[in-house]
Amino acid sequence: MKFSKSILNALLFTCLGILLMLFYYMLYNQLNYLNKSSDQVIHTALVKLKLEQTLSNLKDAETGQWGYLITHDSVFLEPYFQANSKYEKNLSDLDSLNADNTNQKKNLEVLNDIVRKRLAALNTSLFLGSKQKQKDSLLTPLLLDGKKLMDSIRLQMTVMSNLEDSILTQHQVEKAHRTQIAPIWAFIFFAFALFILLISFYRIRVDLQKQRLLKEEILESNRLLANQKAFAELLVGSSPDQILAMDKDFYVIEWNKKSEEHFGISKNELLGKQIYDFLPEYKGDAWQNIVKEVLKGNPLHLSRVKFVHKQGYGELFVIPLKFSDGEVFVMLCITRDITTLVETTNALQEKNEELQRSNKELASFSYVASHDLQEPLRKIQGFINRILEKEGEKFSETSRDYFNRINSAAFRMQNLIDALLNFSHTNTSEIVFKETNLNDLLVEVKLNLKENIDEKKAVIEASHLSTIPVIPVQFQQLLSNLISNALKYSKPGVQPHIRIHEEVTTGAELQLADRNASHKFLKIIVEDNGIGFEQKYATRIFELFQRLHGKTEYSGTGIGLAICKKIVQNHNGYITATGVPGEGAKFEIYIPIQSSAA
Repeated sequence: MKFSKSILNALLFTCLGILLMLFYYMLYNQLNYLNKSSDQVIHTALVKLKLEQTLSNLKDAETGQWGYLITHDSVFLEPYFQANSKYEKNLSDLDSLNADNTNQKKNLEVLNDIVRKRLAALNTSLFLGSKQKQKDSLLTPLLLDGKKLMDSIRLQMTVMSNLEDSILTQHQVEKAHRTQIAPIWAFIFFAFALFILLISFYRIRVDLQKQRLLKEEILESNRLLANQKAFAELLVGSSPDQILAMDKDFYVIEWNKKSEEHFGISKNELLGKQIYDFLPEYKGDAWQNIVKEVLKGNPLHLSRVKFVHKQGYGELFVIPLKFSDGEVFVMLCITRDITTLVETTNALQEKNEELQRSNKELASFSYVASHDLQEPLRKIQGFINRILEKEGEKFSETSRDYFNRINSAAFRMQNLIDALLNFSHTNTSEIVFKETNLNDLLVEVKLNLKENIDEKKAVIEASHLSTIPVIPVQFQQLLSNLISNALKYSKPGVQPHIRIHEEVTTGAELQLADRNASHKFLKIIVEDNGIGFEQKYATRIFELFQRLHGKTEYSGTGIGLAICKKIVQNHNGYITATGVPGEGAKFEIYIPIQSSAA
């Protein structure tokens, strides 16, 4: 668009210039013709003057002739001789003045012929006048012929003078016309020149304004560019990564502070020089292969490289910077120090290996607990039951009490081992999430606890629950433990009432730093009207082997709620407890709606 506009401006000013030159040419023609008209007046005057001088000279010659013929005094011949000499000059002048006028040139030739005849006649008259005897008989006819020739000369001069007057009249008419037109052309020329001057002034003013604006834009662009450059230098200089920029011939363009610290080479030493003059490893095959690949326009990433100049590891990114045509002009090398990460990863790997060994040991313990430990307990219980069946009547009350206590302790130990195995399974079992209808899980839990529910005559009120991805076995155990807990800690003489319902909430309710406040959770609430607990124990009850009541008051191992907490954690969720002594307890389970396997 700008290119087309500049072409139009150039064409416009070219056309205006041509028109101005045309007007100038027309004005010049008018003025030139006026000059020619003035010259023609002078020319006509000169021609007429020369004609009159020629006629005057001839008259002087005749006067001298007559004086000589009358007096025979040679003094009278002097005008005659002067007329002869002056005539030649006048004739030459007239010939020059009428060089471009064909008609006058012809008239001049006729005049010249007549004048020469007249001069010849004068010569003859003078000759005859000197001869006294021949004077009367020949002189009179000759003088008459001379008179006729003078009349012809006057007539021819009159013709030439009239022709000059005619030409002068034509020029005067044309001059008058030109004199009228010349001011018009002058006005047109100067008006058009003024118009061009005004347009030029306007264009110059507009261009100056544009130049001023352009200069301001350039200054602003330079300022922004300087700020961007300063920001880029600050950004590169303060980067925690080593940054090296070099062209395809390995000449260094950028070398940041972190690189200076790592290699011990200052930026001023390296800029504009080839990198391998200071770091020979860049001449190696590894770097040459990297450069070949990057110069093709392909970025390169090496997740782990060993440092050459000091202990440690880095992550290398080599990025090609290209022109619009795809040609690579700079290779940007960014090296991130991952020594700490590598060391932490190695330490973590060692911990994982240690954890795997611990898991194997735990699995061995589980096997021992489920087989080797339970087998002696079963034998103890079996033998005690046989003794009491066969020999019980022979024992005293004290002995039977001891055996019952042994049997009860063995039973508690059996429950404790089972509880520990369940807790262990929450840690070691495979975690697989499945879309599960929680209502179905609740139905199974109620079937499993039917005897206990019927015994307590408990009422379980449950609203419709959602279908979400859970670990089915674990989530069923979670609901089972919470309902069992509510049944166990019900108030004596009061029918247990367990209410289960759900709602959708956000992380803002939990006020947790590791969760986004807008993250959605499914909140499942299990509340009862049991004995409750002091709120200060709300965290303690989820710890292993923590009991708020004596083992004689309520049965249990102190592991059930710890298992609940572990199951909820396996679902990336949270569990809280709220209790009021004598009124009941409420457990709130928060499961992320978009949950994934841990």
